[in-house]
Amino acid sequence: MAWLSYEVMAFYLNIVAVGVFILFTSFKKFYSVKDRLGFSGDARKTSDYLGYIKDDINWFCMWFIQLCLTVLALVMRVRSHEGV
Repeated sequence: MAWLSYEVMAFYLNIVAVGVFILFTSFKKFYSVKDRLGFSGDARKTSDYLGYIKDDINWFCMWFIQLCLTVLALVMRVRSHEGV
């Protein structure tokens, strides 16, 4: 049951992370890893935005999910182990 809870939390946190990432990139001028390394060329203007930044979204979602799960683990930790 604990693994199922983890998977459900990770699924919904992934959806929230994508929303936060898109919201963040819409307010701030965002340069992807490809832009910073000079590999993008004209891809930013000719390709779909989500396809263009998929590597950055994956990176951000991984860190966002891990941060949220760590915070949730600290908030919901058991203070005494008598009930376990």
